[in-house]
Amino acid sequence: MNSIVNMIFNVIKSKVPNYNQKAIVCISGIEDITIYEGLCKKLIKEYGENIVLKLSKEKWEDFCINGSIDTSIKQVMESNEWIANDKSLTYYRNLTDKIIILMGTEMVEDQGGLNDCFLITPDTIKKVIHGEYYKL
Repeated sequence: MNSIVNMIFNVIKSKVPNYNQKAIVCISGIEDITIYEGLCKKLIKEYGENIVLKLSKEKWEDFCINGSIDTSIKQVMESNEWIANDKSLTYYRNLTDKIIILMGTEMVEDQGGLNDCFLITPDTIKKVIHGEYYKL
């Protein structure tokens, strides 16, 4: 898992080199909550208050329904407010002067406001590793 987290982190870092610039990154198609949790921790450590991290409410509910969240991960995600419970992802997209990371966007019904985001998917990871799956 750490290698996938590191790859996604490095892709984000290459697209958002400046800490004080507005940037929007959407992450879709990741089916392991531990990847999102690890990525959030790493991004907060790197960018601090310059970043907003939100997992879509729909993706969170899907993880909860499928029972793929252990108690410690649930506690970390909720206590850090990394879940978009009360606002749409478009709300966060409209924040200024922040790096915005929107996760689980494939499950969001209203995709219109997310069209201009830099998108990271499992295909992005495949391109990064150039078919060298041993890197995972």
